[in-house]
Parts: sequence; structure tokens; C-alpha cells
Amino acid sequence: VMFAIYIGGAIMGLIVAKILRLTLFKGESEPFAMEMPKYRFPSFKAIVLNLWIKAKMYLKKAGTFIAIAAFCIWFLSYFPQNHKELALIDVKIETASQVEKAVLENEKNSYILENSYLADIGKTIEPIFAPLGFGWKESVAVITGLAAKEVMVSTMAVLYHTDEEDERLGDIIKENITFASAVAMILLVMIYSPCFASIGTFFAEVKEWKWRIFYLIYPNVLAWIMAFIGFNLAL
Repeated sequence: VMFAIYIGGAIMGLIVAKILRLTLFKGESEPFAMEMPKYRFPSFKAIVLNLWIKAKMYLKKAGTFIAIAAFCIWFLSYFPQNHKELALIDVKIETASQVEKAVLENEKNSYILENSYLADIGKTIEPIFAPLGFGWKESVAVITGLAAKEVMVSTMAVLYHTDEEDERLGDIIKENITFASAVAMILLVMIYSPCFASIGTFFAEVKEWKWRIFYLIYPNVLAWIMAFIGFNLAL
């Protein structure tokens, strides 16, 4: 599946580039020259330094985008709270048996989530993703993936009352998402807009608003269409 994602993304990029070349970017190509450096066997010091830089960049990303996004998802999924209704559930939990407590705890968590800000957001955008077989939880996860695509995993973990390190997360997701919807989600995330950091870089390089708007619209529309096709083929 991972190999298909990489190859599919590359093929899709070539096809879209060809279409754009024949439509929006007609005319003579500008000459492009790049001096290739000599190939040398890397030194141990260079390898360690490169690994350190990459690790530092990832930790910085994990400690900013991913951590902040995960916190925001948690907050939006737990508030506002109906304290009166939750107090009644807590009374039932206190007087329940050990087996019943686990069931009531799940009911309490589900009640909080279903009445949260996150649920309101998810149910508002759900009609857009309903043709792809997504519920409101999957719709929210797709949107949070714009912060960083890794955030989708932590979002799903929060929505299904577990954490990213829980080995059951994969099984829980499989119980709640059909195969066709999974195919649609893979295609959607593979093609739609990259993370906000990449979008910011594009905006810094390209000053014309028509291209900025085009950059925001075309990959998302294309992603939805391809996901819709993939969903129906998988059915």
C-alpha cells in the first residue's frame, strides 16, 4: 500500500504537470541548468551531523505543529460540557458494578464527544465528505491533516478515546471505517493540499494571488474527485 501511494503520487504529479503544460503554461520552456556536485563517499562526521539536523527538525515539528494541533483537538473534543448531565452519569458510575462501570465510562466519553465543539465542526463539514463514506470523525481528521498529515493519527486516537501508541488503534479504526472509505481517505490525503508550512513557503515565493488561490483550490478539488472515484471502485 505504501509503495502504491508513492508511485501513485508520482504518476499523478506527472499527469497533472502534463495537463497544466498544455493548458495554463503554454509556450517555450525556459532553459534550466544545474551544476551537479562530484560524488564522494560521505564521512562519518557528515552522516552524524546530517542525522542530528534531521532529528532536530522533526522534534521541532513534533513539539510545535503536532503537539499544538493534538492539544487543540483534545480541547475541542472535551468542551463544552453539560455538568448537570455528566453529574448524573457519574452517580450511576459510582453505584455500578465493575463491568457496568466500564460501559458507563464509554457512554460518558461518547456523550462528551457527541456534544463537543469538535462534533459541531465535524457535522457541519460532514456533507462534503459523505459521498466518500466518511463520518464526522473522519471528516475532522482530514481537516486537521492540513496542519501536518501526521496529525490525522493523533486526531483519530483522540476521537476513538485511545492514544497513538495503543496497539488497538488500528483495529479500532478498522471497526469504524470501511475498506472503500479507507481507500478514499488514502487518495484524498495523498493528493490534497500539503501542510500549512508548505503552503506558507509557496505563498512566500509566489506573490500573485491568482496563483495562490489556484494552489489552494485545484489539489483539493482533484483529491476529492479521485477519492470519490476510488471509493466507488472499491465498493
